[in-house]
Amino acid sequence: MDAFICAIFTCRCVLAELKSLRESYSESLKAASSLITARCDHEKRKSAVACITEIIGAGNPEHFFVATQDADLRKKFQEEGLSLYLWHPLPANDFKQHKIAQFL
Repeated sequence: MDAFICAIFTCRCVLAELKSLRESYSESLKAASSLITARCDHEKRKSAVACITEIIGAGNPEHFFVATQDADLRKKFQEEGLSLYLWHPLPANDFKQHKIAQFL
């Protein structure tokens, strides 16, 4: 069985957008700040969606994909044919059982 490494990234534009949303997204900013920051090549800040779209758009040499629970964002990316992973969180106990079941 082939193994692969998966790392979770964000980008500068996402961090900047979360900062601009202030207190209502402070926990999201804290979580996002702990992630690896992918380089976005544009000079001026873009919206988070525009930046992510550019990073995973044409070519996508880094093989990035988006994992999101945002239904509108999933629909937008699916319509554009961009790499998407449907993220469905499991309660802690279910997650542990799911992970154990994968290795049995």
